[in-house]
Amino acid sequence: SDGGLDRRLAALAQAVELARGRLDDAAVEAAEAVVARAGERLGLGVEATVVALAGPTGAGKSSLFNALAGDELVRAGHLRPTTSVTTAAIWGDVGDALLDWLGVQRRHRLPGGADGLVLLDLPDFDSVERAHRDEVERVVALADLMAWVVDPQKYADGVLHEQYLRPFAAHGETMLVLLNQADRLDAPAEAACVADLGRLLAADGLPGLPVLAVSARTGEGLDAVRAELDRRVAAREAAAARLAAD
Repeated sequence: SDGGLDRRLAALAQAVELARGRLDDAAVEAAEAVVARAGERLGLGVEATVVALAGPTGAGKSSLFNALAGDELVRAGHLRPTTSVTTAAIWGDVGDALLDWLGVQRRHRLPGGADGLVLLDLPDFDSVERAHRDEVERVVALADLMAWVVDPQKYADGVLHEQYLRPFAAHGETMLVLLNQADRLDAPAEAACVADLGRLLAADGLPGLPVLAVSARTGEGLDAVRAELDRRVAAREAAAARLAAD
């Protein structure tokens, strides 16, 4: 409950004060950052849900972002790296204060859709550009819900599992995985891919993490993704769940 979250944050803030100068500085600073971030996020209201699409080069994040938005909002192509800054698609009455806090300059307000959904298209987390990787880390720390976009060739990518999924093993309720480019697989291969990905996620400490097979090109699975996002947005619980996991 929100009351329970408030109590836990207050207790963590008190622990930070007591620990300063007594415990490892890095641990104290990390806890202090959680308290500060939680206060800022809760102060902006939990009516909106911030969903970030993140993934490696070539997984088709931008194509999937455009498909979910129903418009060509970002350039998706084979030139790498394609996405250099974070772009937001926004549905419903979402204030600029939240978008300012997220540090997102490219904003597209769209009609229809789930009221209160902010969908972010991030740069590639394995980009050769250090600034792109820094931008991913910055936004991953702020998003309410992470949607990791992978493809049939690179879903076992070490960077994804070692640097992002395992460290976030406590954040299972605030993540899902989208296996894009499923149109390249026949039904048995798709099922095998989803099962193998599930096995890897369990090894990461994330058993039962939702894996949805999709194709930005053909539209396969997009309705299921929209339904999952609609459900989470309607529940208005993603922001609190993310802060509780932090």
